[in-house]
Amino acid sequence: MSQPSGWYPDPQRQTLQRYWDGEQWTDQVKSTKKGPNWRYLLAIGVIVVAVIVVASIAGGGGDDGDSSASPPPTTTTNLAADRTSQATVLAAAEKLCADMMREKFVDPDADFGNWKITAENPAGTTPPSWRVFGQMSTGSTPRGFYCDVAWQAAADNYHAELVG
Repeated sequence: MSQPSGWYPDPQRQTLQRYWDGEQWTDQVKSTKKGPNWRYLLAIGVIVVAVIVVASIAGGGGDDGDSSASPPPTTTTNLAADRTSQATVLAAAEKLCADMMREKFVDPDADFGNWKITAENPAGTTPPSWRVFGQMSTGSTPRGFYCDVAWQAAADNYHAELVG
């Protein structure tokens, strides 16, 4: 009766196992040594170092105060110390509302202007809020829109929502 197929100690080299197919030895061998696979560990180490280097280059290695990269469109922002001045509110509206309109109409090149505060606390809410009118131009077609901007003291930022 023949041995069943499987891995067996290599009859010629004690540090290897050879596969017996049930009738004869095959060319398939594997090591019987237990221990770290140094090639694998070296490859992992190289990958880890590469990721760290790329991350430090891409991220600048920390906060150096350079804010030249613009953040993704958002509905909140923190601006000046005087949170209720007309100039600060209009600056918040220009940033937040314009970003939302660009996203809504998928037009990163749209121009904005004619910002005006049309009402204070339009919904009669406790945190200071303003209804702001803005105009978006895409090509030769201007489009007016309204945006509600509110100061959120607990979050220390402005929140904006498009109206209508």
